[in-house]
Amino acid sequence: MNYKEVLAQIEEYDHFIVDEVIMQLYPEISEAIKDNNTYVVFNPEESKNFHDYQKIVDHFIDKKITRHDQIVAIGGGALSDLAGFVAATLLRGIDWVIIPTTLLAMIDASIGGKVGINLKQGKNLVGAFHKPKEILVCPHFLSTLPDLELTSGQGELLKYLFLSRDIFSKAQSETDFQNLIQICADYKNEIITLDPFEKGVRAYLNLGHTFGHAIEKLIHMPHGVCVYYGLKMIFAFFNEPNYKVLEEFVSKFKLEFPELGKLNIDDIFGYLEQDKKRKNLHEVDLILVDDIGSPYAKGFDIKNLKSIIMGHKNYENFFRK
Repeated sequence: MNYKEVLAQIEEYDHFIVDEVIMQLYPEISEAIKDNNTYVVFNPEESKNFHDYQKIVDHFIDKKITRHDQIVAIGGGALSDLAGFVAATLLRGIDWVIIPTTLLAMIDASIGGKVGINLKQGKNLVGAFHKPKEILVCPHFLSTLPDLELTSGQGELLKYLFLSRDIFSKAQSETDFQNLIQICADYKNEIITLDPFEKGVRAYLNLGHTFGHAIEKLIHMPHGVCVYYGLKMIFAFFNEPNYKVLEEFVSKFKLEFPELGKLNIDDIFGYLEQDKKRKNLHEVDLILVDDIGSPYAKGFDIKNLKSIIMGHKNYENFFRK
């Protein structure tokens, strides 16, 4: 979909939740929705909390929104998480539409209907599955995306190269990393169709996320950057050939990620003990890939997992002594 088509589509709706940055960067969008019931979000990730959620819900209730209305979310992944949670819970659930404006949202966050807000203990610990009625993807938005946000999307995209043999093969022959966007989005849609509520294969999409979410909580780097380092950890400790393949793709596509620095392993595992994806109080699933295109989940006792990592030769590549 091109930008003019997006603007034409916007005119058909009445209720919007929009990232303030988009309002500044795209005056045409601001003009198109100025007479509608719009809630502008400043810093969406920091706004994913009960306080801001309450303000948004109050706003739309005051605007007399009905169950027959739809909310349109315009922004990145954090904005769609928040807006989708509002749509999932407002009036016991209303339809919503996403216009993703970041690479991360286009290939991952806007697809599949996972919505939610954060607690002090971690990300997205309160949420729902509420698929959008429509996703309007417009690559034009990537032209104004800050370099670090583009890098974040690239970090998330890298996981797909190991989940799908078809995507891996395309990546081997492709010269432009951006050309992998659609095949990754299509793959996620296929997985979600098979497993909409993450009871099976959808969990494989969490490759790199167990450690990635812990890193994100501790050092506040963008999500996809943390997923990239989560991938590195998984491969460094459980499949070194894939670690080398990952770095070869990073080099091939000239991707540049911020330096991580050494982490405190106690902090990482303190987070894992609260991870919403843990199997029980003492066990967590990791998504592993031995053969590319054949991911699987393996449960680990958290204390044993910590011992495995601390005894590994690659330990000091990531953690302080």
